[in-house]
Amino acid sequence: MDTTLSAYIQYPRLIASVEALVADYKARGIERSAAYSQFVIDRALRPEMNAKEFFIIWDRGASCLLPARHQQATGQLVTIQYTQEYGEWPSREAVITSRDEYRIVWIDKNGTTGSDPLSLIMNIAPSSGGTYGE
Repeated sequence: MDTTLSAYIQYPRLIASVEALVADYKARGIERSAAYSQFVIDRALRPEMNAKEFFIIWDRGASCLLPARHQQATGQLVTIQYTQEYGEWPSREAVITSRDEYRIVWIDKNGTTGSDPLSLIMNIAPSSGGTYGE
């Protein structure tokens, strides 16, 4: 039986407009003095403007959270078992949304999305726990 899982994915901050990021910072309660530092982080340490230009936009900007994108996947709920090198997570239940020769992309029962290299996956098998929500 197929299972439908959902996740909300935050808008990518690296490509968001400066105005959208300023509005998001204000909506999240980030102080003016810390906002440029967060902007530099969100731009992967390569901001397209200096602090003076940024604060001009800050002073006239609105307050609004960045939109989240809804992602949904329907498929068989599987248990992904990892090799010991993966770390503390021995397995996870998820629906695989895509797969290629190098990795799988998944949504788990908690609404988390992610991907894993096939080299760290020991086994993928149908979940014995039934379908999500049962």
